[in-house]
Amino acid sequence: MNYDELAKEIMTIKSIEDSDKKVLNSVLKVALGSLVKGTKLEKIDGEYSIVGL
Repeated sequence: MNYDELAKEIMTIKSIEDSDKKVLNSVLKVALGSLVKGTKLEKIDGEYSIVGL
C-alpha cells in the first residue's frame, strides 16, 4: 500500500461512525508503525493484513 492509497483509506474512515473510528484509529496506528519497521499493510478481501517485506 503506498501513501496515496493510505490517504484514500483515511478519507474513507472520516465518513464512518464515531464508535468505529476508535477501533480503526488503533488499527491504523499499529499498521503505520509496522510500515516504518519494514513491513507493509495489505488489504485482502476487505480486511487488513500486516505482511513482512
